Amino acid sequence: MEFLIYLLVLVLSFLGLAMGIILSYQTKEEIPYGKRYFKLAKLFLIIIIFGSLFYFASQFNFRIIIVFLVMIFLITLFREYIKYDSQIEYALLSMAFFLSSFNKTVFMLNASLIFLYGFLEAGLFFINTRNKKENLKLSIFNIVFKEHIHFFILSLLWYGLYIFINIF
Repeated sequence: MEFLIYLLVLVLSFLGLAMGIILSYQTKEEIPYGKRYFKLAKLFLIIIIFGSLFYFASQFNFRIIIVFLVMIFLITLFREYIKYDSQIEYALLSMAFFLSSFNKTVFMLNASLIFLYGFLEAGLFFINTRNKKENLKLSIFNIVFKEHIHFFILSLLWYGLYIFINIF
């Protein structure tokens, strides 16, 4: 897959967080009632994303699977330094995003599901910080992006690592 297309789809899927924040501010009164459903929907999205990867697993080569296993090992190793569970989820989603790029159908499916996941994640973040003092739009926007920017960076690193591995 060409890098420019990969980057554009990555940016669009990452913007689910921004859209979730905007929607959360527009529906302040209704959003707390959906907390239980947001968590359930996030779980279903994770299952669908990784289920689609395993369904199309025959298209992955051995090196990519080793990188995926190394990532899971590093995440479990550094879990105590990670502030939120959503950071772990987004780190795994970055790998799912990269792995799905080998099949265009799965790539578009997973990119749109990650967009929806970001929607839900921002809504849950809004619910959890709703009564706190730093509940300004800009501060929540900054916090959400600071906590999840690693999805964007890791997705680019996986792509670069894949290019580097294929050169040698």
